[in-house]
Amino acid sequence: MEGIAKQEIVHVALVVRDYDEAIEFFTKTLDFMLVEDTYQPAQDKRWVLVSPPGSTGPKLLLARATTPEQEHAIGNQTGGRVFLFLSTDDFWRDYNRMVADGISFVRPPGEAPYGTVAVFLDLYGIASVLRGYLIFRSGYIPKSLGVLLMLGGAAFVVRNVTILLAPSFSSSAFLIAMFPAGLALTAWMLVKGVDVAKWEARAALTTP
Repeated sequence: MEGIAKQEIVHVALVVRDYDEAIEFFTKTLDFMLVEDTYQPAQDKRWVLVSPPGSTGPKLLLARATTPEQEHAIGNQTGGRVFLFLSTDDFWRDYNRMVADGISFVRPPGEAPYGTVAVFLDLYGIASVLRGYLIFRSGYIPKSLGVLLMLGGAAFVVRNVTILLAPSFSSSAFLIAMFPAGLALTAWMLVKGVDVAKWEARAALTTP
């Protein structure tokens, strides 16, 4: 019919903390394809698109947060509702692979009228817990910062799980635990950095 426009959604923006961190998660853990990664000097931003393997539908635009308001939305763009629905031609193949890769499922697989369904968390929160543990073990940065980062990441995970399983008990107070860790780590890296002497000593031990 004449006069009817043909439109389609081509990209969905996802606010992320860091481009490379998000790219690694989507391409290495979720097995997505990196479609484009182009620097835009006029805005000092990168145009980063990722897509599920074999998909011809909309692509995810990974958009780095640049304001405090955007940073607060990281990991919570839909107010605790499920954000994206990923379809697959083999549920159990992908589920088992994702579990093996360390993805946290907050709702186990279950049968629904439209198929088998499970709900998992993205990189934020889980990654912070693991990163905090690595900092704690490394010795290059004070262990207290690693502990703070682990606590902040754990609070983020607990908050997301609570939103999904018991919304009435959800509280934004969980987010408060995340801010001191991020601020403290950023300030330390800007002012002090890593313990170079320990770094070089450990590197010397592993050099053949």
